[in-house]
Amino acid sequence: MKKNLLILGGIAVVSILLIVRLVFVHNNNLGQEEKWFAESLKYEFSATIDSIYMYNQHGGRVLARVVDGHPKFYREDSLKNHFEHHEVMYFVYRHSGDSITFILPFANQLNKGDSVRISSSADQVTIFRVGQTVAQQPFSGSIVGYGNSPFKRKE
Repeated sequence: MKKNLLILGGIAVVSILLIVRLVFVHNNNLGQEEKWFAESLKYEFSATIDSIYMYNQHGGRVLARVVDGHPKFYREDSLKNHFEHHEVMYFVYRHSGDSITFILPFANQLNKGDSVRISSSADQVTIFRVGQTVAQQPFSGSIVGYGNSPFKRKE
């Protein structure tokens, strides 16, 4: 009886360790794909914040106007066919003219009229207020995405 319990306990421990490893590997793959996506967008532009709609204490949706640079928003759609670990990833929603909307996880640090500099090459989102840097965050950390199940079969 003791021998059977020890064997079952060993199997349970090994199973738990394998599941934990699977979760860590999957999360690492998600993070790597977000970095790849942020770099592949090749966004280099600045925008002025028009309004902020908070989702919770920290994150929110930012409505802004592009004032410098020429972001090629079509890149987000063209990269969607290359996802391996995400179902969906996006950063910018384009509106009419130079108006855009994006989500930032640190929107609580923003004010109307602040400037935002998005740089894929530096993997950075920088917020300026009256010429002074207010906040900097990784651009890849601002990508919104939903991952696939780690158990999904590749076709």
